Amino acid sequence: MEISDSQETKVLLSRVVNAEKCLVVVQNQVRPSEEKMANANQRTASVDQKWEARMKEYEMRLKAGEEKYKCERQGVKERVLELENQLRSVVPAPT
Repeated sequence: MEISDSQETKVLLSRVVNAEKCLVVVQNQVRPSEEKMANANQRTASVDQKWEARMKEYEMRLKAGEEKYKCERQGVKERVLELENQLRSVVPAPT
């Protein structure tokens, strides 16, 4: 049994219509997922920005703390030198 060109065209056209229907169904199923992903990406970007801001703040605090420590240490060294000089001037050096 041989299929005529007309029948073959109808079969192929039917296949195309069915494929297009399947495509529409799949696109409708995918769309909500894509929207959810887009929303999740926006939230993630917002959270990432907040963490980056926190990191910068902590880095600034750390740097300020380190500077304060350096200044205090230098001040202590200077105070020790002053006290040693005072001690030398009060107590005569052994001969």
